[in-house]
Amino acid sequence: MGRVCRVEAPCKVNVHLGVGERRPDGYHLLDSIFLCLDFGDSLFVEEGERGGAIEAVLEPEGGADIPAAENLACRAAALFRESSGYDRALRIRIVKRIPLGGGLGGGSSDAAAVLRALNLLSGAAYSRRGLALMAERLGSDVPFFLSGGAALVSGRGERIRPLPPGSLLGASGEKPSASPRASPLGFLLVNPGFPSSTAAAFAQLDAHRAGPGAGAVKRGVSVEDAAESLAGDPARWPYSNDFLPVFRAAGAADGVYDRILDDLKAQGAVFSGLSGAGSSCFGVFPHKGAILEAENTLKRHWPFVQPMFFLASMPPPVLLCYQ
Repeated sequence: MGRVCRVEAPCKVNVHLGVGERRPDGYHLLDSIFLCLDFGDSLFVEEGERGGAIEAVLEPEGGADIPAAENLACRAAALFRESSGYDRALRIRIVKRIPLGGGLGGGSSDAAAVLRALNLLSGAAYSRRGLALMAERLGSDVPFFLSGGAALVSGRGERIRPLPPGSLLGASGEKPSASPRASPLGFLLVNPGFPSSTAAAFAQLDAHRAGPGAGAVKRGVSVEDAAESLAGDPARWPYSNDFLPVFRAAGAADGVYDRILDDLKAQGAVFSGLSGAGSSCFGVFPHKGAILEAENTLKRHWPFVQPMFFLASMPPPVLLCYQ
């Protein structure tokens, strides 16, 4: 084999997720605020001889078994080769940390990471727009992970409007200082230990809305409103997730989401919510000390508890060696 490129694939949370009507093509109109966080998978993309195959190897931390079939990272590599003419054999090793089916965009982030790595390895030098066009063909969340940061995401996930970091990096949006008010907001991620099927969640939402008393679909969030909210106190964020009341009405997971959210609030989270279509929840904490105290307590009750912070931009892929 030849050169190896290491690239990071961070996760995201949905601070807000509004789901609109189902379109004729089967997709739903989305209205969401994505935040990229500094926790995720690591990928090592190794190139080989011309005309060779694409192979993905998943190495989960903790020893869990993850099937590699239909891996989105492999689809991303195949699409890049088809679009660019780059025909090297590829071995993609994924150190998997993001919980599967957790509503954190792990598979989408892996796919975007592969596109960024191959853009470096191949020398194709696609613009961000060129990579975004490929990303749109892979899945709704993939385009966001080309740049990360904070964004208002709409359409079926392909329309991405960047947002200023606001209070996410500190009280004034600056790097943290010794002052507690200038500390970055901390996020505590809690996963109950089971996955949530996105397709099943959308089907459940559609069925719920077809029933009596479902209520009207909410209007979208504007860029201006989202930017103003992120600049302010997270305790006043006016955001929610449209899947949560659906899961509550169905008694999904025996109320586990409400138990996690209650635990986060009891430990001092100033805002909490469900990410994506489940199964991960998150709490927002005002400073690092608060989040570490909450982590120590919640680890006694839940199998996956991870502190993290906002990631304003993607770390670039790194060329490790030439053998």
